[in-house]
Amino acid sequence: MINDGIYECKATGVAEYGVTDTGTDQIAVEVEIYGPEKEVIETRSTYLSFTEKAAPYAIDKLRALGFNGDSLADLVGLGSKVARCSVKTEEYQGKMSQKVDDFGEKGPAFKNAMSPENKRQFAARFNNLLSAPKGAPRSSNGGGGGKGNPPAGNGSERFDDIPF
Repeated sequence: MINDGIYECKATGVAEYGVTDTGTDQIAVEVEIYGPEKEVIETRSTYLSFTEKAAPYAIDKLRALGFNGDSLADLVGLGSKVARCSVKTEEYQGKMSQKVDDFGEKGPAFKNAMSPENKRQFAARFNNLLSAPKGAPRSSNGGGGGKGNPPAGNGSERFDDIPF
């Protein structure tokens, strides 16, 4: 466990696509968290949700980590930038756990992994958001497979002081 605070982090280039038990499309991105001497002190996965409301924020996070492509099916540039992340200890389902922004523990990202065809369909639903200017109102016009906002404590939290 690392101390709560703000850290530099960088995507490793590893990403997995999946769907939660409630039907929300997600991408898990493996991220290295750096200590004060720029050494890797932790490796975790951030789970980015793609619902109508969450997708623009997830894309901003991908961009902060270096993604510069025009399709979510191929995360071109991911890991080419160092970003900031927030580490916070909080209670989840009656236990204290540590959240690194939306990051989860390292390991298999999804019980329900997307097939290559599901990945292409997912990307097609949200690719229009990639060309929207930063700060402009955006809509996925797809809604994904999600059923509204995910329950609190599963990565839906926002850290407003983080620039992604």
